[in-house]
Amino acid sequence: MTKRRREEARIEQAVATALRLHGWIVAKVANEVGYYRRVPALAKGFPDLIALRRGRAVFLEVKAQYRKPTPVQTLRHEQLRAEGFEVRVVRGLADVEDLLTLHEPNAKPNAKPNAYGEAHD
Repeated sequence: MTKRRREEARIEQAVATALRLHGWIVAKVANEVGYYRRVPALAKGFPDLIALRRGRAVFLEVKAQYRKPTPVQTLRHEQLRAEGFEVRVVRGLADVEDLLTLHEPNAKPNAKPNAYGEAHD
């Protein structure tokens, strides 16, 4: 695993955990290059994470600092936005801070995630 990919994996884990602790359902999209050869129907350039909550879907492309989405990722982002979806390029928790500060009537700020990444006491 390259240094850039390790950094992106670390950011991805932190973002997914924080969102789950704030009530979001977070799914990882299988984006490994070899995976496309085995499952050719998948759309290349799809964002790394999908966050769902209260009827809202946010697609998150995780990038290491100073990295940009590839041309195929940019095209996929434009397609998703044209369909009315929110797409973000995320380089850290600051890029999803507004999603973490939504009013949480049942929030458990000090809770730890269970096996599914959901908050519990």
